[in-house]
Amino acid sequence: MKSKTEINQEFPTFWQAALVILSLILLEYFVMAFLMDLLKLRRSDYFRVWGLATLMGNAFVFNALLNHKQITYKNLFHKSSNSLSATIGLLILPIAMVVPALILTDIAMMSVVETLFPMSRAQELMFERMMSPDIGMILMVCFLAPFLEEMLFRGIILRSFAHQYSTKNAIILSSLLFGAAHLNIYQFVGATFTGLLLGWLYVRTHSIWPCIILHAFYNSSCMIFSNLLSQGESDYAQSLPFYIWLAVFSLGFIGTTALWQILQVNRKMY
Repeated sequence: MKSKTEINQEFPTFWQAALVILSLILLEYFVMAFLMDLLKLRRSDYFRVWGLATLMGNAFVFNALLNHKQITYKNLFHKSSNSLSATIGLLILPIAMVVPALILTDIAMMSVVETLFPMSRAQELMFERMMSPDIGMILMVCFLAPFLEEMLFRGIILRSFAHQYSTKNAIILSSLLFGAAHLNIYQFVGATFTGLLLGWLYVRTHSIWPCIILHAFYNSSCMIFSNLLSQGESDYAQSLPFYIWLAVFSLGFIGTTALWQILQVNRKMY
């Protein structure tokens, strides 16, 4: 018979995690609808309260999950015996080098998905609004989303899966849930692929801080890149000269090799 500690460590299972994610999404929509009604906003203005609704919904769910699992926020963010400053200091440069290659890879995959499943005008407007450089969206996309998503998908879900499945399966399953949580086929493939790297990074460091940094760099770079593109240019990847592809992937290869070497050499420290 399993002890209470073991049961807490193994919560949530895959299907419980899926239910937690669904409940969180529904709670966010409920809070958003309440705020829009309270502030007398039109349906098209939902982005104005999206961040606040997300923060309120996540605060409720995280407090419930951490209380159930008996984990402190300090332990959730950094479980490693290695110091936080050493972890970030060693990894921040290689992470920054990997991000551009990761973005181009995700854009290329998204282009394939768009070819198979063309976007409607409403979906195009949603992505344009999401990448718009106003202060609310910058805070939401570049800061709030990386924190909240890494707390849930790596800090709670992957951490739990690691007690139930092999390391490989735990990373894959948590990545699939991460992709599915974006609620559209266009981000599913890229988010799942990125989730694999984030999962590997968490498993090797036992800290969500490197994951938050990579996620924040990624989202911020996507926003910058999106706003630098000319209006109406949808085939992002193919529009770039070959030398940029070569430079970006060369940098990404160096960054990935550095990450691998650092985490292999320092494996015992984590």
